[in-house]
Amino acid sequence: MGNTPSTPARAPAPPAPAAPTVGAKATPGQYDAEFTKQFTGYNQDGKPVGSEGQVFKPCCVCPDTKRERDECVLANGEENCAAFIERHKACLRSYGFSPK
Repeated sequence: MGNTPSTPARAPAPPAPAAPTVGAKATPGQYDAEFTKQFTGYNQDGKPVGSEGQVFKPCCVCPDTKRERDECVLANGEENCAAFIERHKACLRSYGFSPK
């Protein structure tokens, strides 16, 4: 009967990916592994849909990465925010969009 826990210990969570920094260089696809695939296919109109049939809109998905990107661009200029822009594009790809 000692001081042993009654539930097994949990494995530590993997570290969160480091957030991009202003001025950081980025390559296309660099952040793709950070975002899990959210769409299951495309409907008859060619729009990405989720597992429950919901149609995704690019304006409404990825609000966090969009906000981070916009704040960086407003404060530092687009040329200094490549990592934030690429991270947002990776999020959009996870919803089935093809950002340029």
